[in-house]
Amino acid sequence: HLRAQKIKQDIHALDTPILDQWARLIFHLPYAAHGRRMASELYMFLLQAKGKWGAFVADNALTVPAPNAFEEEAAYAKAYGQFLRSITKTADYKAFAQAKLQKAEVASSQVGNMYACSIFLALMSTLELDHLDNSDLSGQKMGCLSYGSGSKSKVFEAVVQPTWKSVAAGFKIQEKLAARTAIDYATYEQLHRLERASSVCPPAGEFQLDTIGQEVDREGARYYRWVAKD
Repeated sequence: HLRAQKIKQDIHALDTPILDQWARLIFHLPYAAHGRRMASELYMFLLQAKGKWGAFVADNALTVPAPNAFEEEAAYAKAYGQFLRSITKTADYKAFAQAKLQKAEVASSQVGNMYACSIFLALMSTLELDHLDNSDLSGQKMGCLSYGSGSKSKVFEAVVQPTWKSVAAGFKIQEKLAARTAIDYATYEQLHRLERASSVCPPAGEFQLDTIGQEVDREGARYYRWVAKD
């Protein structure tokens, strides 16, 4: 749909697959491998648009499920899902995912699901690792893809600016993750059940949750305060 909108606005060539224009794919990652599973269908569309789908299916001995071969829609949907997963196991797709998706997965695999924040962690992870690899991304485009619970998707295109390396150099994601504090299971249960009244790590030089609104028109609103370093 994004490609169609760009063509309508005369900013995208009719015969150019949009995935070919995106140097990186930045997915919302509830878990690290989710993006590469989601992108398998996009990869199929890419090969179809380039006239390479038939050769890909033949080279990898794939069997494409036909809707009319199933009596129930649910059975076809299951077979189609399994087929898309088989695409992810091919060497060509693994190379595609390695080039466009892998860097985003690194931080996600260490942090886990951050919900609405996860797409931004994926972006930071990608930029930091490309900076360390001395990649030349200035002026290149990234496709950013997020989605809700089956109802809609948010997709937009980002252009990497010339100053990106100086910004990415300040992320220091791995350095910060290395400084994490481990907690035992009892502490985790206290946090999960809201039974702990103090922070595991006292805040310093950062924002701290201060209060949660109780008013009728502000119930649940979260208020933060800045805690300076000693």
